[in-house]
Amino acid sequence: MLGMLIAVSVTRLIAKSIRGSLELAQRSSQEAREIEALIAEFVTRVDEGSVLVEKAGSAMHVMNDISVASDEQSRGIAQIGDAVTGMDRTIQENATMVSDSTSAALALEAQVARLASLIAVFRLPGNDMCEPETAQRPARFAALPVQVTKGEWV
Repeated sequence: MLGMLIAVSVTRLIAKSIRGSLELAQRSSQEAREIEALIAEFVTRVDEGSVLVEKAGSAMHVMNDISVASDEQSRGIAQIGDAVTGMDRTIQENATMVSDSTSAALALEAQVARLASLIAVFRLPGNDMCEPETAQRPARFAALPVQVTKGEWV
């Protein structure tokens, strides 16, 4: 009987150990599946991170291209500004020259009028070239006014 009791006790102990081992194996199996799922999620996130890094690299490349283009445009605009400033300076110089030319032409016109009045004193009979009414002017001066009588201009 004692042998039987010992055999039953040992059987119970072995059964308990086996149940414990089965539970441990089940928990280990479950945890292995959870670890496998975590690893798969980690791999997915790493892949997604790699894609994001590639996109960020592409975006940085585009931003660099935009920066280079912006610098080129800035230089072009500066050159245009310099050209406009040069043109403005030239226009101012031309305006000054036109004003000076106008002043000189008016002074010359006054001198011509004075000279014409001084020469009018010397009239030769039969020489109608000296008469202001009949004098012929060269074609290049045809558009300029001519004094017909003192104080009147045509």
